[in-house]
Amino acid sequence: MHRSVKPRSALTRCFAAIPPLLLVVACSTNGPSREATFSEPTVTQTSTSSSSPTPRPATTSAPAASTPSLASHSATMKDSDGYAMKVTVRIGTWVKGSDATAMTTGWQAVGGTGNMPLTDGNYSGHYGFNGINFKQNTAVYVFGTMSFQNASPAGYSAKDVQDAHGGTLSFDIDGGSGTIYPLYCVWYSSGAQTKCTRADTDYLVQVNPDFTSDTWGPVPFVAALPLELTPNNPSGDTALDQNFKIGGFGDVTNQTTFTIKRGW
Repeated sequence: MHRSVKPRSALTRCFAAIPPLLLVVACSTNGPSREATFSEPTVTQTSTSSSSPTPRPATTSAPAASTPSLASHSATMKDSDGYAMKVTVRIGTWVKGSDATAMTTGWQAVGGTGNMPLTDGNYSGHYGFNGINFKQNTAVYVFGTMSFQNASPAGYSAKDVQDAHGGTLSFDIDGGSGTIYPLYCVWYSSGAQTKCTRADTDYLVQVNPDFTSDTWGPVPFVAALPLELTPNNPSGDTALDQNFKIGGFGDVTNQTTFTIKRGW
């Protein structure tokens, strides 16, 4: 099947040749984390001949960064056989890779711990990527989680749904009119990084739940758009403002549409 080619902005054409955005998903808090630490200043008290004690300067600690809020979006997707799955996405705002505080708090807000993934580095030869020299300062990130609950009629378990689809289920955040080329990673269990890949132009991130009960998740994720911030687009391309949809089962009737706001 051939897909129609969507018009692409100059920025899109610029990084169309570059492997897409990387998304990271974490399902536990066992992964690595980078946390800001603040040292209280050392105060030296000087003795004087006066009987009055030398006042000790007041010390203040840096205020803790607030935890960003996550918008929640849900959709109950149905397949042609009548199986159904409720998919819930909780997602933050777009974050500039150059904003260290927003990057750290965004990663922690979705349950990520340890070093924030997808920072500066050449990812050639890793995760199936070729020729990706990733620069955090010119990338835009988004953090979120995805969770699932079987919504099929009584008597049909989530495992039945999975078996009906050959043992593999795929749900994603579909893009809209704007073309993006994201990279993403998924941590499926105990902080184990088991999936890093690049998305095609149709979605921001894709998750494959593996059910042992009627619920699965939430699993945190991070997505990054390389080369998004340029001299002509210092706040990012218009593709950031497009409508996104929760997708799965090929169901286009029950999709929930939402936007992702800029965090700056």
